[in-house]
Amino acid sequence: MSFSSDNEFFLRDFRSKCRLLTGKDLSAKYAQDYQKESRLRMARAYGALDGSLNRKAELYEELLEHFGILDLEFLAWNIYYDEHATPLFLSLSNKITQLCGGHSTGIFLDLLIGRFSVHDDDLIKGFLKSYFIKLLSLKADEWENETLTRNPVIESIVKWLTVCLVTEGAEQEVLQMILHFTKLWSIYYARPYNCHKGLIFYHKFFDGYDKILMSDLRTNISECIEKAVGTLDALFVPITHSPFTDIDNRSFHAQMEGRALTSVEGKYIVRTGEFHERMKSATVYFKNLESIPWLDLVEATMDSTGQTKEAYMIELDRRSRTGQAPTANEIIGLGEYLSKDRKWSPTNLILAKVIRQNYIFFV
Repeated sequence: MSFSSDNEFFLRDFRSKCRLLTGKDLSAKYAQDYQKESRLRMARAYGALDGSLNRKAELYEELLEHFGILDLEFLAWNIYYDEHATPLFLSLSNKITQLCGGHSTGIFLDLLIGRFSVHDDDLIKGFLKSYFIKLLSLKADEWENETLTRNPVIESIVKWLTVCLVTEGAEQEVLQMILHFTKLWSIYYARPYNCHKGLIFYHKFFDGYDKILMSDLRTNISECIEKAVGTLDALFVPITHSPFTDIDNRSFHAQMEGRALTSVEGKYIVRTGEFHERMKSATVYFKNLESIPWLDLVEATMDSTGQTKEAYMIELDRRSRTGQAPTANEIIGLGEYLSKDRKWSPTNLILAKVIRQNYIFFV
């Protein structure tokens, strides 16, 4: 059975309701009324395949015919992460090029389409090499010298990322890099899962990250990772995650088959948890802390640790130094808080100073 025959009534309804719509109206109608159900049906059809290249190509051909003009990016990412990505893209190249219509799609297909005419057996590997060499300003031999024990590409990615973290407007580039790095990882380091390479990445990253003043952060990498994971989780093809996106180590654990962890694997799991926790903690530096009421800020300070606590403390100190006064009710609340917690912690010292500066008669 084909996707078209299995979903005949759904497709008929879709066509009849949308036949008079074009452009933004058609896109809006699809997004609102049909996208969710369409993607569920795509996933169901893909899951029913026997995994052969021919069956996948036939399915993608149908999906591009029915939904390509409306959901090309979604379908392209699925093909990209498919284990048969190169032969699938080459067999579907005419259809994809036609759907793009010679116009910029704003996605990685712009770069990939330029390689279709080469009919390279290593289309995806060639694309990744071209993408990362350009992004990182690598020499060709540096890409070739990346091995299980040598790390010029990993080191360059870390250096590039460290610069992006303190650069305004780098979020989209970081997001794209994470998505392509995850594909790179699935090809070169996922079978078996290379925990040693992952540990090198984390070590190099933290070596640079720890030298950054948190107040200098301009790119919220946790948000970029969250968006990347959201993109990958929405796809219907199986995903092998990279150290960036394997938040719960699911891709790593999928290969464990019940055996005990080696020491390297144990360290990798610990470092993965540390990486994602620290990136998540750093999101506090992207919040508008100035708008948080005094009492909420104090409570958040006391309930947090590490980088998050540091950020709240900086805001408390800023308010104290600049004379940003609490309201009378907030002063009463701060006084009640101090009466319950008489430990002279840095937080309490700041609060006592604020009370003395603004409403001495409340002390």
